Amino acid sequence: MSECVLQVEELRQRLDEKNRHIEKKTAAATQATQDRNRLNNELNELRDHMDIKDRKINVLQRKVGLKFVEISQVFAYVCLLLHQMCNV
Repeated sequence: MSECVLQVEELRQRLDEKNRHIEKKTAAATQATQDRNRLNNELNELRDHMDIKDRKINVLQRKVGLKFVEISQVFAYVCLLLHQMCNV
């Protein structure tokens, strides 16, 4: 009878050990999932910021292009005026 009690106690200890092992693995998996979610959120925020920056760059490039056209027109007008002044 005492041998059965010893076997039962040994089985309980092994079961407790396995339960602790499962709890550790579950905690590690939960932490990994939380880390992954945090990183995904950070990645999405960075993508959003990058999209905003890209739009700002596009706006600035258009503005620069328009200013270049304006400057070219002014330059052409100044050249025309200089030509007229030289011919007077």
